[in-house]
Amino acid sequence: MKKDNNIKPKRAIIPEHIHFTENPDPVKFLEYYLKKSQFLKTIDIIRKGIFSEKQLRKLSDEEKEILINQKNYSNNWNNLLVCKNFIPDNIINNQFLGKAIIGRQDGTIEIDELKYDCGIINSTLYNVQISSNTLVKNVHTLSYVALRSGAAIMNCNIISHGNDHHFGIGREMALAIESGGRELKIFPEINIDVARILCGERGNKELLRKYSGLIKQYVKLAESRWSILEENAVISNTSKVINFFLGQHGRIDNACAVENAVILSDMDEPVHISDGAVVKDSMIQWGTHITTGAIAEKAIFTEHSGAERNAKVLDSLIGANSHVSEGEVSSSLLGSFVGFHHHALLIAAFWPEGKGNIGQSPQYFRAAL
Repeated sequence: MKKDNNIKPKRAIIPEHIHFTENPDPVKFLEYYLKKSQFLKTIDIIRKGIFSEKQLRKLSDEEKEILINQKNYSNNWNNLLVCKNFIPDNIINNQFLGKAIIGRQDGTIEIDELKYDCGIINSTLYNVQISSNTLVKNVHTLSYVALRSGAAIMNCNIISHGNDHHFGIGREMALAIESGGRELKIFPEINIDVARILCGERGNKELLRKYSGLIKQYVKLAESRWSILEENAVISNTSKVINFFLGQHGRIDNACAVENAVILSDMDEPVHISDGAVVKDSMIQWGTHITTGAIAEKAIFTEHSGAERNAKVLDSLIGANSHVSEGEVSSSLLGSFVGFHHHALLIAAFWPEGKGNIGQSPQYFRAAL
């Protein structure tokens, strides 16, 4: 997939002295995102509830009767709370187990140029928050998941929130040395320059101490008992998606599995995970595409990066606009604007400068600096 090498990272809203200098300050960078992260703001919204208590009510007897006649079942109808202007029309053939908060479902959602009526159809739901004008259809198990307006889940097996309430944030990655020694504590918005400084200045104990303290704050703010689909995010035709945050207009379609992942996405730079891809214990940033059998485990993909054609990215950070095709990157820090294909292999590399092409099939090893 050809990318525009002139794309400027979207996070240009960050003050220049924090982000777009040759040597950004990792502490100021993280402090900025502790205050401004859209991810953290959404976590806080969902934690408080999609609807306030004043916006919710119990079902009327008439609404219960309509829902039962439409082949819905609940083990306790009092566990269903709905918005004030709720209508039961498009709630058909579901099992409601545990608590559910449901908005008004009377709009339409467009997916792949097809329009679908909003609603909840042929699914089993256990402890969910569902905003107005969403679509849940043919989902075997939906558990501890929150959908914001315009979000959709279709034709899936298990969509749920597991035991990790922090999405893997704060976990250490051993970059450039497989046996450890340059561990990097991760957060969703980290970029290649911040990672380079933290990995390259292991002797700067004060820097590492301050950064570690801020990471603890970030982890606390990111705690969530819910997996989340942001506005207009879509999950379809995928067997298992567990412990996840899927940003605005993000798309997971026909993937094998997504587990324990933060996926930052928006309307201008949507993320696509599709066609047999596997993403586990990873952070995925704006504009990234992971597709056609690619595997990402314990990985960070920064803006407009990607993996395809059975590529493997393991315990590695991929810089902006770098793409791994067919080959494998393991325990490496790979800079921006790198092309990577033809079954090449990169292990324990420290290449923050990027701007190159790996187009043969040797093994590449580069000592950490």
